[in-house]
Amino acid sequence: MTEQGDPPREDALLVAAGRTEAALLVWGVKASFLRYVAGVGGEISRSDGTIELPEGFGFPVRAVEADGTLVTAGSIVIRAHGGLLNVELRDPRLAPTPSGDELSIAGPAGRLVVATAPAGDPAATGTPPLALHPDAVALFDGTYPPGTELDPVHFLRYREGISPAHGDS
Repeated sequence: MTEQGDPPREDALLVAAGRTEAALLVWGVKASFLRYVAGVGGEISRSDGTIELPEGFGFPVRAVEADGTLVTAGSIVIRAHGGLLNVELRDPRLAPTPSGDELSIAGPAGRLVVATAPAGDPAATGTPPLALHPDAVALFDGTYPPGTELDPVHFLRYREGISPAHGDS
């Protein structure tokens, strides 16, 4: 059984207190994109501890850096059309910036900022939506323009001694 956390920064305190094995950064990517992939017979594979949940993919939180950046592990690879569509989202990080949060992934040339969320108080505004960053348009083969709304991120934490019901595939 799981408990859903509210603002990411509150759950980050649990992570900072050494409970990283029990925290997940959950991101649904973009629901319409995933429906499209499923509709054309594509596949999504998970690795390195990433699990699939009803609300998205859970990436295990490994650490919180001094600046508040949440470091995760794990990856998903989304493939369709015989590999012509191939999107790898590996080791997401959520980093605070003066203008809001940035969600980035590991890539061959270093980190790639995939999306941004505006600054604000999550307790007052709820989880803000993510907007596709201009540098990540090519990741989705130019299908979505900069600023396209992506699914928001949130946290899920597990009670002591309870493991996720879903595993790697």
